[in-house]
Amino acid sequence: MEQEVRDQLLKAIRLYGKSILENPLRLRNLLKDFCYGKFKKEIYSIFIALEAGSYFRLAESNASGSESVVIEELLDILQEDYALEEKLALWSIESICFVMGIDNSHDVDSGSDSKVELHDEISVESSSEETVMQSEFKKLDTLIEEPQEEDKPRVQINQIIAKHPSKIKKHKYKGSLVFILSIITIFLIVIAYPKLISKTNNTVSIPADEPSKLAPQMILVEKGSFTMGGSGSDSENPSHKVTFTYDFYIGKYEITFEEYDRFCADKGRKEPSDQDWGRKKRPVIYVNWFDSIAYCNWLSEKEGLPKAYDSKGALLDRNGKTTLDPSEVIGYRLPTEAEWEYAASGGNESKNFIYSGSNNLDSVGWYDSNTRWKTEETGKKAANELKIHDMSGNVWEWCTDYYSKYSSTAATNPYIANGSQRVVRGGSWYNKADDSRVSSRGGKLPETTFHSYIGFRICRTSF
Repeated sequence: MEQEVRDQLLKAIRLYGKSILENPLRLRNLLKDFCYGKFKKEIYSIFIALEAGSYFRLAESNASGSESVVIEELLDILQEDYALEEKLALWSIESICFVMGIDNSHDVDSGSDSKVELHDEISVESSSEETVMQSEFKKLDTLIEEPQEEDKPRVQINQIIAKHPSKIKKHKYKGSLVFILSIITIFLIVIAYPKLISKTNNTVSIPADEPSKLAPQMILVEKGSFTMGGSGSDSENPSHKVTFTYDFYIGKYEITFEEYDRFCADKGRKEPSDQDWGRKKRPVIYVNWFDSIAYCNWLSEKEGLPKAYDSKGALLDRNGKTTLDPSEVIGYRLPTEAEWEYAASGGNESKNFIYSGSNNLDSVGWYDSNTRWKTEETGKKAANELKIHDMSGNVWEWCTDYYSKYSSTAATNPYIANGSQRVVRGGSWYNKADDSRVSSRGGKLPETTFHSYIGFRICRTSF
């Protein structure tokens, strides 16, 4: 397994203290940043091991001297309950033991000190200058250089395997079976479930501005033109003119747990986790792109409208035929990327703010410097020029389009129908301010479900 991940794990502990092991999600995100997106399997295995309670159980066992028993139990849990591969399960537990200073070696003299002395936690004040941060990271890189072999304690988990080879092998097969069943379940949800949604092509159209018992509040965005992109990273360039020949409605707020849970209850779906942050008015999280369009189709069905998506995610017109023109779609849907940026920048009333509604992000959005490392209730920050809330920060928002490079060619009613990743927009509570700019963009695989910082808001063409 990769020593670099273990080194970066030590770095995270020295930066934030061992308490970071109590927050698996935050640690996983830090490791992804430290490792520049590499070593996904190793980082995921550490995240799963900590989610399974490894840190707390190992800490208790270290105090009582029962490390070997607890490690055996944790290996069983990771392979049987979480379908983690044997090598990853072993490596993740060993890594956590290593950074906690736990040595399970049987050849260590009983009088020797088996703990790794961690240096004092480095306190990084929010007011520190960037040069100080760079200096601290250089110190950290020095501190976590590879120790000499004779000084480097290592958890001898292989000795546990030698004592119970049949048990480990048995759970390997059980883990594989659980993994296969998990893949089948995901297939049924992503591929088969959308086919069960009503196939009605009812063409009754309910104006989006009329009161509705289920549909969230929506804001009218009048047609017009604007310059899309043109600032920030290469992904936002070249800038280009976009024109809309139709008006559309977009959600005043991000879809909340309260709204999404109604859909889950009606369709018998499992409610997504809220990380114990609270539900109700907080934006729904842990939803992938397919979950989001399933909600849109359900809402259309409830309102007596033709659904906007087929089972593969293609847009449908009023007659149930696939279309590349969003203006022909009657049902509720996700906004296109261009619609999203146009609405976020204020539409025809735009004042060309950096963020959605202001040049001061603190007044309009939640991001890494003003949150408590979790989502916040929607609508608590100021709205933009069109009275739309939270289009900068809180959670990234899925868009209908596939992610692709920009072209300098002017476009009318644009929609990107091919690619591998779907667009996400707006930044989140976890990200820095730069990601909350109205022109900032990203892409995620549509099946991505495990993020606590991605949600969505709905949209509808005005007829």
